[in-house]
Amino acid sequence: MSPGTDIDQVRAEAAAWLARLRSDQVGAQDQAGFQSWLAEDPRHGAAFEAVTGTWDLLGGAQISRPIRHVELEPSKIGRRTLLLGAALVVAGGAGIALWYRQPPDIFATGSGEQRRLLLSDGSSVILDTDTQISVRMTASRREIALDRGRAFFEVAANPDRPFEVTASGRKVVAVGTAFEVKLDGTAFVATLQHGVVVVSDEAANAGRFVLTSGDRIAFASTGQTIRDRPDLSLVLAWRTGRLGFDRESLAAAVSEMNRYSRRPLVIGDASIAHLAISGLFTAGDTEAFARSVAALLPVTADIQPQQIVLTATVAKKSPHAY
Repeated sequence: MSPGTDIDQVRAEAAAWLARLRSDQVGAQDQAGFQSWLAEDPRHGAAFEAVTGTWDLLGGAQISRPIRHVELEPSKIGRRTLLLGAALVVAGGAGIALWYRQPPDIFATGSGEQRRLLLSDGSSVILDTDTQISVRMTASRREIALDRGRAFFEVAANPDRPFEVTASGRKVVAVGTAFEVKLDGTAFVATLQHGVVVVSDEAANAGRFVLTSGDRIAFASTGQTIRDRPDLSLVLAWRTGRLGFDRESLAAAVSEMNRYSRRPLVIGDASIAHLAISGLFTAGDTEAFARSVAALLPVTADIQPQQIVLTATVAKKSPHAY
């Protein structure tokens, strides 16, 4: 598209892409085309974020009435309906999304526990250890708050009901997709397995970010924003009871392993904290992890009944040395 293209045309194209991506018929070809369109002009990404925000404010171009709750079958929501809603977004149509503010349902896991949930809309959630979410489902919206921990969401496609996950002042708006959200103190990380999501950093008023399959974005407690494309087989391994590390510092790996076990690992020597560790390990099996670390790194593992202490291996002097 030429730089001189009218902004209304750009916005119309953005609305059309929004309608296509929120359709139950979206496929790999649509996602590839969307990526090409984004790359054509820097204004495309900004326009897409703008119409997405307007769409969400209008409740997906739908006004629900508090008479009854009606579940729409995704197969009956065609692109023609979505395009009509997108046209309202472009036209700047006024509307108010009404819904009951019902008390949320709260789900949580304890230390070392994982849990799989099937939500009422057909979406599924895997809760990691020491995780809590609050879920509120209405006729027009699907709202999940991650209070602590980490969760993986597989979102059932329903363009008329936005699926929103909020955590620590950040929000992820899904378009029928699968993604992970993690809280580590005030740090926030979102990793997209497949599909498209829009992430907004409302805590720092840093705008919106469009993620596509394989993307990860992290808002550090220091205020830094990092985008990358990690090895998903390692990042998402926790869903199958394993923890994956890719040149992670020993200190960070120990901290992660300790989330799953009552017998903690302790770094007894600050000089080994920076050592890098890679591999897949069984969550909760701190003893096996310690033995692997001792075999791979210059580290000695003192395995005790209540804890496992890791220290630097002291080189033995040769008996012939003098």
